[in-house]
Amino acid sequence: MLAQATSMPGASLGTGRSRVIPVKALLDRLGSGANSLSWSSYLPDELQPPALRAAHLQTASNFCSISAISHWGEEIEEVSSEDLQGSPLDDLQLEGRVWSLSKEAHGCRQVQTALDSAPSDAAREALALELRGHVLEACKCPHANHVLQKIILLLPASSLQFIVDELMAGVIAQMVRHKYGCRIIQRLVEHCRASQVQKLVEIALKDIPALSRHPYGTYVIQNILQHGTHEHRRRILAAVIKGIRVLGAESNGC
Repeated sequence: MLAQATSMPGASLGTGRSRVIPVKALLDRLGSGANSLSWSSYLPDELQPPALRAAHLQTASNFCSISAISHWGEEIEEVSSEDLQGSPLDDLQLEGRVWSLSKEAHGCRQVQTALDSAPSDAAREALALELRGHVLEACKCPHANHVLQKIILLLPASSLQFIVDELMAGVIAQMVRHKYGCRIIQRLVEHCRASQVQKLVEIALKDIPALSRHPYGTYVIQNILQHGTHEHRRRILAAVIKGIRVLGAESNGC
């Protein structure tokens, strides 16, 4: 297109209706040393002098490199920041504050990070034991229940007995129907020894049909069906078969 335009006297190059460039006069001007003209940088790419185009390409390349380095640096700073949050020093700063922090939206995340990054099970257990005497309250807390779940996921079953004991001292029938408490029951069934949670599960299975229809209790029944013993599965299956019509008509039961 440009070659055809330049072969015609008085021809012009346009980019839409708003701009018309006299090509012959423009090319003459460019040939006389337009590299030094400030306005030459605003010309279309095909009309920019070769030296100017090369300079633009180098500038763009440098900018991309700087952006990549800057972005990489930000990522490194982010990782370093997270590593510092989970350092042993932070674990020491949490000492004596685990329960109070666990009840807060931001604080419960700090405690979970400390549990994840603790150097040993002994260090994790030291943090976990600060919830001793607060398990029932933590089970019903929208924030602290996440800390309890993290403890159950990370610590060996032998270190979780205080949680089981405090739950057994409460009302299990209420806890399995609680929005947050049902999560703790499920995590214990998944990660504790069967003998360790046997009494807890027995209480939960006293009224399988009713619990199966409850909006939160149904998840406990499904969890026991998946992770419980053969005997637990047999009892649940028998109850489901017996009450299949009622359960099938319920949104939670089915």
